[in-house]
Amino acid sequence: MLNLLPVTTSQLVLVDGVGGDSGNSGFISALPVVLADDAKDTITDGQTVAADGSVILVYPSTYTGSTFTLSKAVHIIGTAKGGCIAQATASAFAYTVTVTAENATMENFTIKSHATSQGCGLYLDDTKNFVGRNLNIEMTASIALRYALACDMSTTRSRIIDCNITSDWDGVSMDGTDNIFENTVLICSGVRAGSIMGMINKSARLRLSGCTISVTNNSASSTGVIGFKNDTTGGAGPTLLVDCFVSVLEDHADSTSDAVAVKAEVPMILRSCNVKAQTDGSGDSYGIKATDDVTLINCNITASSGSGSAYSISVASGKTVTCVGCTYDRDAITGDGTVVDLMDADGRVDVGLILGVTPTTLNVTDGIVESNLKQIDDDTQSATDLKDFADTGYDPSTHKVQGVVLTDTCTTNTDMVSEPPTAAAIVNEWETQSQADPTGFHVNVMEVYGSSIQQTGGYLKVKNDAGNTILSTANVNVSSGVVQTDVVKLAGNADAATDLLYQAQFLLGNECENLFAVADGSVIAHMLAIGGDVSDFNGNTDSMEAVANSVATVDTEIATLIKLSEADTKIDKTTDSDAWRIVFYEKGTANVLMTKLVKDVDGTAVASQYTVIGQQVEAP
Repeated sequence: MLNLLPVTTSQLVLVDGVGGDSGNSGFISALPVVLADDAKDTITDGQTVAADGSVILVYPSTYTGSTFTLSKAVHIIGTAKGGCIAQATASAFAYTVTVTAENATMENFTIKSHATSQGCGLYLDDTKNFVGRNLNIEMTASIALRYALACDMSTTRSRIIDCNITSDWDGVSMDGTDNIFENTVLICSGVRAGSIMGMINKSARLRLSGCTISVTNNSASSTGVIGFKNDTTGGAGPTLLVDCFVSVLEDHADSTSDAVAVKAEVPMILRSCNVKAQTDGSGDSYGIKATDDVTLINCNITASSGSGSAYSISVASGKTVTCVGCTYDRDAITGDGTVVDLMDADGRVDVGLILGVTPTTLNVTDGIVESNLKQIDDDTQSATDLKDFADTGYDPSTHKVQGVVLTDTCTTNTDMVSEPPTAAAIVNEWETQSQADPTGFHVNVMEVYGSSIQQTGGYLKVKNDAGNTILSTANVNVSSGVVQTDVVKLAGNADAATDLLYQAQFLLGNECENLFAVADGSVIAHMLAIGGDVSDFNGNTDSMEAVANSVATVDTEIATLIKLSEADTKIDKTTDSDAWRIVFYEKGTANVLMTKLVKDVDGTAVASQYTVIGQQVEAP
């Protein structure tokens, strides 16, 4: 797939090995493009005129030379992977393509080595962030120590993506740091009187994801095949293989050499990988050959041999291979190291192994796991102590934890209450219990609203936080369901208790026959006489304050009437010549209480010059 970056005409360089010319500019001069007028004829010439960040678009041709060095941060893109070929010519030592620039890219190309050159197809030399995408890298060699792809120790963060790498000898040699292979197929197949290796890793960190490595040697004189090797002598660091397939085959029946799919000389992690090793001769086969620690997660490992031995896993002394969810032949393990499988043969987690517990029996009855424990955390005494505790309870003089006698420092607590209950807790418990059993529940209230209640010599005393008695009873009786008590003080005040007593006596004497009956003729009785209907109640006129004010007014009027009945009177004929008046004086004083106009039977005012005889008035 052609992947062109967004560039301008000044950033696009054209190379055509068939119709181009070294004398052309390499840039588009007019549209439509005429390659014979614009394109360079070699990739080297195209790179010469390109600036960093430019795209060198290469048209189909076989571009040959002793070597081509990618020394600029350019993107070399072939228009057809199978037709755009870079191939080295014969020499004693040659690389087809050498990359020295940072941030360079090459894609959609075929890179071929020369059969007689001691070199490789693609060599990453002290580069950073190189991306090789959708490349065919093919190597044909006649001597050993040839790799289709290799990099030096200074190469960092290189990525080989969606590539096909084939070799009739060794495939890939990786060095440097943080290099990545993604969705790449590596096939090494030949007839060699020596060993063939798919990939050797010397990187500080390397990750393979979705890759396939297949290595086959069909020679009776073979000295072995290896799929992937983490090389400790080369300084390799931890390596991660995810979703990879690694297969090796020693294909000649007369071969006596071994086949190793994955050889781990430094720590490795394989996740969801399929690993297969096979020998057709008398040599041995190894799926995983670990001379350092290896972790296998959800991997499938198989090994087979013609007349030799087949081992799924080999572990060196002092090293551990840890398996989680893996499929392999548990009877085909060799070496003095340890294989720890966290799953049993049925694919279930081995809890005993994880916890360090060695059960003699482990049964499930009615959904309950039953186990006869021999030891806990490698300590037999701990299992014994656990059983004694369950059978007889804890005895600090005999029960131990790994040889240590425990001392009981607890004090006796008979009611299992660590601190006094709060008033809220008491009320909540009383409410719960009383609702559950209203007739049979009784509660002894210890404290309410922060006041303690004590009983002393038959008396009940209520004290506040300061310890002062705020309520004391000389006697508490219950008669006909009524609590009777002599109150001495309220809130520490004797007058308050006396005032309360007076109020109670007034109510009982004036308003109530007792606590359950209203007295006849009382205010409450009058209110009840109207049937309790207070819908027309008016607070301004019907309240007790309004009644009291009305009563006061009536008292004043009565006093005035009494004064009038005892008043001194006289007829005043001189103040007004047109009428007589009777003046009422407060007895024995000159205080005028009232003045009334004198009228005859006809309602006519009597003038001062008239004479009154009986009820007749005669004019003078």
